[in-house]
Amino acid sequence: MTAPSDTSRERFLDLLVERLTLPATASGAEDAAALLEHVARLLETSGAYVIMLADDPHGEVVIESRDAWYEFDVPPLEITAERIALLEPIYRRGPLVIEDSRRLAPEADELRGALESRGLRSALMQPVYFDDVLRGFVGFNDARPRRWTTGELELATQLARLVVGTLDKRQADRSLAEAEARIRSFVAETPIPVYCWEFPQPIPVDLPVDEQVDAIRSGLLVECNEAYAAAYQLGSVEDAIGTRFGDVALLDTDQIRADLARFVKGGYRSVEKHSETRGGDGHSRIVVYNTTGFVDDGRLYRIWGNVRDVTAIMDAEREQDELEERMRAAQKLESLGLLAGGIAHDFNNLLFSIRGYAELARNDVAAGSPGEGFLDEIETAAGVASELCRQLLAYAGRGSFVLEPIAVNALIGDMRGLLESSVSGATALRIEFAEAPPIVADASQLQQILLNLVINAAEAIGSRPGSIVVSSGVAECTSDELAGPHGDLELPAGDYTFIEVSDDGSGMSADTEARLFDPFFTTKFTGRGLGMSAVLGIVRAHHGSIAVSTEEGSGTRVRVMFPAAGESAVARRPDGNNGPPAPLSGEAVLLVDDDDRVRAVGATMLERMGVTVFTADSGAEAVRVFADHADDISAVVLDLTMPEMDGVETFRRLRLRRNDVRVILTSGYTEQEATRHFVGRGLAAFLQKPYSATQLHLTLETVLAW
Repeated sequence: MTAPSDTSRERFLDLLVERLTLPATASGAEDAAALLEHVARLLETSGAYVIMLADDPHGEVVIESRDAWYEFDVPPLEITAERIALLEPIYRRGPLVIEDSRRLAPEADELRGALESRGLRSALMQPVYFDDVLRGFVGFNDARPRRWTTGELELATQLARLVVGTLDKRQADRSLAEAEARIRSFVAETPIPVYCWEFPQPIPVDLPVDEQVDAIRSGLLVECNEAYAAAYQLGSVEDAIGTRFGDVALLDTDQIRADLARFVKGGYRSVEKHSETRGGDGHSRIVVYNTTGFVDDGRLYRIWGNVRDVTAIMDAEREQDELEERMRAAQKLESLGLLAGGIAHDFNNLLFSIRGYAELARNDVAAGSPGEGFLDEIETAAGVASELCRQLLAYAGRGSFVLEPIAVNALIGDMRGLLESSVSGATALRIEFAEAPPIVADASQLQQILLNLVINAAEAIGSRPGSIVVSSGVAECTSDELAGPHGDLELPAGDYTFIEVSDDGSGMSADTEARLFDPFFTTKFTGRGLGMSAVLGIVRAHHGSIAVSTEEGSGTRVRVMFPAAGESAVARRPDGNNGPPAPLSGEAVLLVDDDDRVRAVGATMLERMGVTVFTADSGAEAVRVFADHADDISAVVLDLTMPEMDGVETFRRLRLRRNDVRVILTSGYTEQEATRHFVGRGLAAFLQKPYSATQLHLTLETVLAW
């Protein structure tokens, strides 16, 4: 018996590879049987076989298929789990080689009986292991005693390796199919649109970009999920497959062509590319494409990827940015307001000293003296500075207001003459009234707002012909509309009466509009005070909002909105007593202020009124002085803002000492701002700095007359 030749063996191995990779069909089994018969005849053996085993759920070794057993001229050997277990100690050590069954050891009687019952005397059996598990046998049988050659053993080993390779491929194919099924299931269920376009004619990547874009638009949709089909109005997935790229209306846009051009130039990759497109509902949408192209041998075969609609995310981010910008603007205005209020307070103390000393000096200067002119100039300058302080307080939202129901249309009508005189002859001023419910406001502050807006509009027009329209009305506003870039974040929705001033002047750039409400900002050669910043402060102090619409070269429209008044309103306070001051001789007054200059001027004023004066430079000192002279002191002139113990706490302690003490509160802030902590607590009166000696005298006269 001789081993097969190399040529025969190679031919056999080629055929075996071919047959083992065929599908497990009846014809495949017949071809395998013919192949094994060829092997048996080639080796001149009684038979050649391949036995495939499998593990059942219980772990027992069973025959996988009777079709896998191929024998010729002899009946098949019954393979059982028990017999395989019996052979395990042998095949664990390698191939089972039996040259003559009659020479087997006595313990192999069962194996000898099995072989001889089928007329076999020799056998060569090579176990097949896959992943360390016995998966079958390959081997040869002979009815005669036979010495198996090295070549035949090698052939059995090669057969076993081919079987293992086949098993490995089948397992890989099965794993690949399972993975593909999982991916398809995931793609089908994901809400993110997924797609794959293929090209009937692969696209050469060296074509010009425009030609490649045109070629891509000829691609066919070969894979997609329901989310993609729905997003691009393609019906069901089945309907969508086979659709031509260029036939999808939502993909046939200039924006898509530009995106495809960037995709080609970017090496057929597009990662996190934001693009604006039009959705199936006709509205503009912002999407993110992640697209990859498959290029082989210089040709683009397909592109695949996903597309996410991020419109809601982008809108939310934009709204968040706008909210943060409004909050920064509000914080900026609040900080500037605090600064402006503090400056106005301290400046009012200085003005009190300046005006007070000027007033005292006038009493010591003879009538007609040259010094009178100097004092006039000092008092005039102090008055201008006092007006600037009022603007600062208005910007800070702490302006002095006399609140009353205001008929907006009547106020505008009364100002018509003043407004017309504020614009050039080439500018036409038109007033348009509409139904406008009354508002609770300070009339003088509203007049300041309106005059400021009209003057700004006139200056935007300049000397050329133009028009300004002043209009009024009422609008139902939402909280978002009231918040705006320049509004208050916490205004409630509702009906708001508005005054609007529009012009066809030069308009404003975005940078100018952003700085419009900054203190002292101006586009003119010289500034004119706080301007629009004071307007904003007044509007906010009235719990209103302001909206600006402008475009460079196209004019500006400014609308100020105030809550429409309800049935009740705050009445104007009656004017105080303006009669001549009465003598105050015999009275004692405690003057409390932490500013040395204020105390010095105030004490001199009081002394010239014939008053006995006690002074204190702090709240704690005031409490001590008052405790020593409580029975003598007729009234207390108390500053609001002091370090350590402020006016509120000082007032409380003075009233604990004597609950009928008459306290006149003074402050650089307005009465509304300064007295809000004293409501219902028995405050006698209020004086806003800088006050005059006459105002102090009249207030004391009124208070001491109680």
